Amino acid sequence: MVGSRFSRHGVFSAVHDLLLTRERSIGAFTLLAFFGVLSVIPSKRYADGALAILSVGMSIVFLQSVARLAVGERFPRWTLHLDLILDIILITTLCLITPGVEIQFEFLYLWIIFYVALYFSPRFLFAYLGLVGAAYAIVALTSRTPRHDFEILLSMLGTALVFGIITVGLASLLREASEYDSLTKLANRRAWEKRSEAEFERAVRTSAPLSMVVIDIDDFKLVNDREGHHAGDALLCSLADSWRPLVRTGGDFVARIGGDEFGYLAPGVDEVTIQNVIDRLRAAVPAGRSCSFGAASWDGVSTLGELFRNADEAMYRAKRERKLGRDNPFHLGD
Repeated sequence: MVGSRFSRHGVFSAVHDLLLTRERSIGAFTLLAFFGVLSVIPSKRYADGALAILSVGMSIVFLQSVARLAVGERFPRWTLHLDLILDIILITTLCLITPGVEIQFEFLYLWIIFYVALYFSPRFLFAYLGLVGAAYAIVALTSRTPRHDFEILLSMLGTALVFGIITVGLASLLREASEYDSLTKLANRRAWEKRSEAEFERAVRTSAPLSMVVIDIDDFKLVNDREGHHAGDALLCSLADSWRPLVRTGGDFVARIGGDEFGYLAPGVDEVTIQNVIDRLRAAVPAGRSCSFGAASWDGVSTLGELFRNADEAMYRAKRERKLGRDNPFHLGD
C-alpha cells in the first residue's frame, strides 16, 4: 500500500513538474496531438504526394516533441515560438491534404491557443489568435467541402478566444498558488529559482553585476518553542512586510526560500554596493530580533548554483560568528 501511494505521488509530481515547465510541456502537448492525428490517418486515403508530405510532417512533429521532452530547457525560449508557428503550418497542411476531415482537425488549433494562454502573456494570446484565424481562413477558403466559411471561421475564433481567456484566468490562479508563500505573501522557493535563473542568464549575456543575499532568522526555533508558533508566524510576516517596500525597482527580488530563510536577489549590484542593500534589510528587522546575512556576488565564472552556495555558506559563517559574540554586519562569500 505504501509503495502504491509512493508510485502515485511520483507520477503526480512528475506531471506537476512537467506542466510547470513550458519548455518541456510543449513536447507533451505535441506528442498527444501526434497520437491523436495518427489514430485518424489509417481511415483515410491519401494521394502519393500528400502521403509523402504527411509522413515528413508527422516525423518532424514526433522528433520535435521528443526533443522538447528530453532537453527542452536547453533550447532558448524564443524557439518556442518557432515550434508553435511550425505546428500551425503543419496543422493547416494536414487539414488541406486530408480529404473531408478539416472540421475534425479544428481542435488542434485550440491546442495551440490553450498552450499559449497557459504559458504566455495575453498579448501573445491575441497574436496567436490572429495567426490561427489566418491559417484556418486559408483552410476554409480552399476547401472543396461545401460550408458556410465565414460562420465557421467566426465560430472557431470565438471558441478559441473564450477558451484562451478562461485558460489565462486559471493559469494566473495556478501560477500565483505555485509561486507565492501563503503565509508571508512573498515569492516562494520555486519562484526564487525561476527568477534567479532569468537574472543569471541576463548577467551572463550582458556581463552585468549580480549579487545574492541569503538571510536566516536567528534563534527562530526558540521563538516557536517559547512564544508559540503564532509568534513565529507573526515574525515571518513582520519581516516580509518590512522588506517588501525595500525592493528596488529594476529587478530586485525577495522571497521566502525555506522555513526561516529568505533570499534577496540584487541585479546590477556588485560586492561593494551589496553592503548598502544589507544595511537597509538589517535596519528593517523588528526590535529585539536579529538575522544573519550572507552575500555573494557573481565573479563572471561561477555557476548559479555556486553563487547561491557561496551566499548560503557566508550566511552560516555570519551565524557562527554571532554565536561567538562577533557581531559582523554580514559575510561576503568567496
